[in-house]
Amino acid sequence: MPQRPVWTQAVIDPDSGRYLVNRLDPLLFSVKTPGISNAEKTGPYMHNGVYNTMEEVVRFYRVGGGVGIGINIP
Repeated sequence: MPQRPVWTQAVIDPDSGRYLVNRLDPLLFSVKTPGISNAEKTGPYMHNGVYNTMEEVVRFYRVGGGVGIGINIP
């Protein structure tokens, strides 16, 4: 997830997610996903609140997620 809502040359948020709880490589940068009930009414979005609207979230995924905005996660 990016630190800021940018669409090119994004920088990854330093939050390493569930890896802090269980030091397993597959959990690096993973986060618990909440349910989607009333999602259109519950912004901000993403674990760090980087996107304020559902349109921004859709754009993020439409351009290819993190890779699409310049984030390379091993």
